[in-house]
Amino acid sequence: MDINLDSTKLRLIQLIMTINDDNALVELEKKASEVSKKVKTRQPNIEQAVKPILSNITLDEIDKRQNYHPISYKEFRKKAAKLNLKESIEELLSLLTK
Repeated sequence: MDINLDSTKLRLIQLIMTINDDNALVELEKKASEVSKKVKTRQPNIEQAVKPILSNITLDEIDKRQNYHPISYKEFRKKAAKLNLKESIEELLSLLTK
């Protein structure tokens, strides 16, 4: 966990410990619950992302499911030239491993 996050949590706890008003604590608890619910809804549901493994599927079927349309080498080189990259392929690939 991030050190800044831990220190922020500790400061909040210390601040809450100084509050002696029941109404203020109830209001603070409600607000904290609202914030907590918002944070939980922003997190992706991993279970929804998991898909069952398909058995006995062909490469052609996978291509169709993924709407795959191959391009020729000539088209690829044309698109690559438009990128106007200054780095070599080796340099770019090395960035992926860092």
